[in-house]
Amino acid sequence: MAPLTGRYRFTKRIFANPEDKLPRSIVKYDDPDIERVRRAHLNDLENIPVFMVAALLYIATKPSYWLALNLFRTFTIARIIHTLVYAVVVIPQPARALAWVVGYAATQGAGSPLDCLQHLCSSTGVEVHSGGPEE
Repeated sequence: MAPLTGRYRFTKRIFANPEDKLPRSIVKYDDPDIERVRRAHLNDLENIPVFMVAALLYIATKPSYWLALNLFRTFTIARIIHTLVYAVVVIPQPARALAWVVGYAATQGAGSPLDCLQHLCSSTGVEVHSGGPEE
């Protein structure tokens, strides 16, 4: 996303800092195209690290190789599509929302904390209780 932001800034000759300014360029903070790319970049920074943590925890549970691979592929493809329809080729909703939901579902699939904990503990022989009353 950073190269795309740079491309827009250099093409439009609009910069956010006076010291970055080139000859015949301006300092502007609210260009719609640059702001759209910046928002897409921030959205990636909000979603991708969460998935990476969930994926590492998920891998620690020794899941099915096929399931893990397809969750990771699904997330990656969903994020690429989300970025493309948000910042590169703007397509009206619900395209971006659907791509985000698919990525979010993959994150939930990989990172359900109780499921991960139960799988991890069961593989080590530790019992996990639901927190209900003792029998």
